Amino acid sequence: MNFENETRSRVLCFLQSIIRTKKKAILKHDLLDPILQVVCPLLLSPINEDEDDVSGFVGDSSDSQSPLASALHVVDDLALHLPPEKLYERMFPFVRSLASSDDDRIKRGILLTLGCLSEGTSEFIKLKHLKTFLEIVCKGVIDPNTHVSGAALFALGQFSEHLQPDINKFAPEIMPMLFGVLHQVSEIKKGSRLTKAYYALENFVENLDTDLFPYLDQLMRHLLNTLKSTSDIHTKELVVSAIGATANAAKESLLPYLPEILPLIQSCLSSINQGEDDDQAKVGLLQTQALDTLAVLVRTLGKSNVQLAEDSMKLGLELIGLDKTDPDLRRTAYGLFAAVSSVVGESMAPFLDVVVECLMNSVKSNEGITAHFQGNGNDESKNFSFLDDSTETDIGSDDVDEDVDDDDDDNYCDIVDEISVENAYMDEKDDAIGALGDFAKHSSQCFQSYIKPCFEEIVKLNDFPHSDIRRSTITTLGQFLISSYQLKNEFCTSHNFCLS
Repeated sequence: MNFENETRSRVLCFLQSIIRTKKKAILKHDLLDPILQVVCPLLLSPINEDEDDVSGFVGDSSDSQSPLASALHVVDDLALHLPPEKLYERMFPFVRSLASSDDDRIKRGILLTLGCLSEGTSEFIKLKHLKTFLEIVCKGVIDPNTHVSGAALFALGQFSEHLQPDINKFAPEIMPMLFGVLHQVSEIKKGSRLTKAYYALENFVENLDTDLFPYLDQLMRHLLNTLKSTSDIHTKELVVSAIGATANAAKESLLPYLPEILPLIQSCLSSINQGEDDDQAKVGLLQTQALDTLAVLVRTLGKSNVQLAEDSMKLGLELIGLDKTDPDLRRTAYGLFAAVSSVVGESMAPFLDVVVECLMNSVKSNEGITAHFQGNGNDESKNFSFLDDSTETDIGSDDVDEDVDDDDDDNYCDIVDEISVENAYMDEKDDAIGALGDFAKHSSQCFQSYIKPCFEEIVKLNDFPHSDIRRSTITTLGQFLISSYQLKNEFCTSHNFCLS
């Protein structure tokens, strides 16, 4: 505890890497208890008004994290990579013993912990603890302490995302509570709490489907009135995002609100060329979110409003012609193109030459990736071979080899010390690959002449360092093959792909 916060956060970050890559070794050497003995006190650390409790989870734009936020990431990784039975055997007594506390820092710590456990142990929670955990969270949402309430809203957002569809049956209790919180935070404009309130709303609403209908009018009235009345750019961004989530759930039922929504989206897209740099950055985020929401509206309502798809296509083409340096702008334009293709199908033909060229430039680009070479791997302090699990048998086996030698781990630093990645460029590449897959799916006839050159470029990304890119690559290549087979494309035949 005597080390600087930055040092402690870096150590916790390294601990995350060990959990991800050496989970068997952690169990084999019984390291879970020592990890929790260090992490749990951090989860109950004193409240700091200047820190974001959930940095890196919700609305994070900082490059550094507090020890608390780093500890939460450790809990998240423990939940994702260790068996839930073993984790809850150690964690549940900690949660249960403190859940009834009146200490604000303890209430906050428990709520944040529950939120971080929900992704990796979702099935376990749904089976055994959903009602109990949700009662704790709902009680926290209405807590007078803003940090406790913010932590509960974060946990509710996590639950809404990962505990589907079981959590939807609690909509009669959750939706009125969320409306009350939104009304309160909109009046007092509590920045971090406002963000978490919309995070919880968005995640819960997006998965409700028809269960949203009893609350749709009240929700849209709140969102539209807020968007009309507020001058705060960040609040507008949150509201526009919530409209997109609502569209995903309501689909055609949102049509009556479309004439009111579109002018407000258009106003968010208007350029503002004056003001402080910070305001310009916020405006950029708002415009990006407005385009993402417009793409959702096109996908969900475009077939009932063809003019919406046509106007969106023109807007996307204007955007990629205006600014070729902003990866976020390109990404949102690509998402808009993909949405339009899902509506207009083969009518994409006149635009494909221009659009595919832009997409392929992003696919080929290496912007945002930097490899750093350092050292020769001989530093003894970097030898963590005792954590090697490459020769381990199944957990619980008595036949364990204690003499592990992993030359690959020792020599890894001889090649690349680290790779830094700028997420905006990765998101752009990811969406470019996905858009090409959407073209192959929805506009297959007019896209078939592009399949071969696109395939040959995208297949090169099969071993790309970023896992999301590899995932998109496999999905899109699969769609290329399906579309080619359905069209009896000569590319499919010449490569001997047999999908029958």
